[in-house]
Amino acid sequence: MKKLNPFFPFLIVFVSLPQILFSQIEQAYEIKLHANKLKNIDSLYITIKTDQVNSLSLGYINNKQGNYNQELLLQDSLGRYFTNLLNPNLTNKEQLSNIVWLCHELTFTTDSSGLYLFSHLNADVYKPFASMEKKTGKFLKLITIDTLMNLPMVDSNNYSIGLDSMAHFIRNTSLALIQNTRQSPSNRISNLSLQSNNEASVSIDSLLANRGNINTNIIKDSLVNKGIFKTFKDFLNNKPISNAIYFWLEPDTLKENGDIKLNYLGTDSSIVTVTNAWGVCFGANELYKMEGSKLIPIEKKGNYFILSKYVDFPIRKNQAILWRRAVGAYWNGDNNPYERKRTLILNTKKDRAESKSAIVDPIATKIDMRTGMLTF
Repeated sequence: MKKLNPFFPFLIVFVSLPQILFSQIEQAYEIKLHANKLKNIDSLYITIKTDQVNSLSLGYINNKQGNYNQELLLQDSLGRYFTNLLNPNLTNKEQLSNIVWLCHELTFTTDSSGLYLFSHLNADVYKPFASMEKKTGKFLKLITIDTLMNLPMVDSNNYSIGLDSMAHFIRNTSLALIQNTRQSPSNRISNLSLQSNNEASVSIDSLLANRGNINTNIIKDSLVNKGIFKTFKDFLNNKPISNAIYFWLEPDTLKENGDIKLNYLGTDSSIVTVTNAWGVCFGANELYKMEGSKLIPIEKKGNYFILSKYVDFPIRKNQAILWRRAVGAYWNGDNNPYERKRTLILNTKKDRAESKSAIVDPIATKIDMRTGMLTF
């Protein structure tokens, strides 16, 4: 195949702009979740706190058909919602044993078909420091929990079953900790990560303040710098590699529909094909995470980055213009990176080797800001 001129990456193909942007429009809708309150536990008051940036959003799912997406939202902030869910009508909480769950991740999604609902919980669980809680507000960490669960969607529209399941899991685990035993729900996929911790007592409020402050350039800077990011650390620092000034896309005709090549002009004027990089930004809002020969459009949302597929079309910043042009140059009429068939699936099989659950996987909807990997 004839090499494309690196100095004219915008001349790959001429396509009508309205045709690119508005064919098979992708839209996102909101689903308000509501769960049934649990019965009170006479001996225990469970407090839920979170350092998630958007404490109303629980995640994103594909609609059953078409290119439509849905965002799962709570009626109230995650902390208040689950605290009220777990402790309805309690008036004597000061007299009860208190367990605090500091949730770093509590998110939901489905498999690509929408037949299974997935939930991910990452949290540290604390108990009051001796009997000094009222005076010092200090707590000791009991365990760290990191678990992935799934449920069959018996009612195809009842996503609130995930809230019910998660609430029961938190309550049962809290009771088990009080009783000094370890219990887990039958629908657990991956093993709980339980870590005893004898560290000094801490203030939950100070932990929330410290974890909520994401001090990276990519979050603080108003724009992502144009260039190729070799590693996720480079991306966090907003520092693309310096020797790739001229770079462009072209379709990878040796692979499947939608795969592309990312090239740049080397210092000796040779054409270099990028085979291993975390991501690339073409300027403005056109930003991608690289997964092999696939470029995944992403964009900033608060203090994290979401796959642009799950942003409502009217407010989506990344319309993937160059991707559409590069793919459309070879696969005419198939130039939409947000189509249902390009939904990304996470491989979680390693987490459930002994599970009897159906062999399904959750979809990817955002970037894990700790690792740079796809997650939900």
